[in-house]
Amino acid sequence: MPLGIGMGAAMTPATSAITEALPASQQGVGSAMNDLARELGGALGIAVVGSVLSSTYHSHFALPQTVRGLPTDLADKARESVAMATHVGGPVADAGRAAFVDGLHAGLLVGSLAALLAAIGVALLLPRSNADEEVDTDPTDALDRDTQLVGSAAS
Repeated sequence: MPLGIGMGAAMTPATSAITEALPASQQGVGSAMNDLARELGGALGIAVVGSVLSSTYHSHFALPQTVRGLPTDLADKARESVAMATHVGGPVADAGRAAFVDGLHAGLLVGSLAALLAAIGVALLLPRSNADEEVDTDPTDALDRDTQLVGSAAS
């Protein structure tokens, strides 16, 4: 739920900022590129985090010494799937849950690192604000600019 609230609060202003930074003739392309980047990033993120989780689960799953007589094929299935480990129950389910938590931890660390690197990249690449520049407050300059715009539009 917090992720959904954060995404909802961030996506609309981000999309508006991207499209408003472009001339009207390029806003459609900018919006489409924003959507493509969001979809591609989401798909790649899910694939990478899922791969890290799965790989860590497989490498951290260890049957306890107390489990004897478990058929090899059942042990292999439990090693492949936390759902199957849970289905077997007992110490196998505990081993599956522990390996899954380890995998989730590793996946979330990778996702957090990617988000941190993205934030640093945005901070470095985002154009600086012109708020520090001196603002021209002469109203005749604005009137002259508006007059020139109207004159150029009429011709």
